[in-house]
Amino acid sequence: MEKTKEIIFGMVENMQLKRKKAVDKKTKAVYPKLQNDINKVKKDLDKLLLRIWHADYKNDYHSLSLEEAKSILTELQGEIDTILKENF
Repeated sequence: MEKTKEIIFGMVENMQLKRKKAVDKKTKAVYPKLQNDINKVKKDLDKLLLRIWHADYKNDYHSLSLEEAKSILTELQGEIDTILKENF
């Protein structure tokens, strides 16, 4: 019986049974915008990944230079920074 009590205590000792405060409409409205912004960055990153794969797979390293890849990544980094500033 004592062992059972220890097991139950171990399961419930970190449970938080307090109610969380309700989320307001302004906060809820951020999620769809955030999702759209991230999807755009993801789409651009997927395009870059495909170009890198093509250059490597076909040994066509002139189709995408490292400088161009770096430029695209820097641009995407700027877009991510913008998303962070706008939403958080």
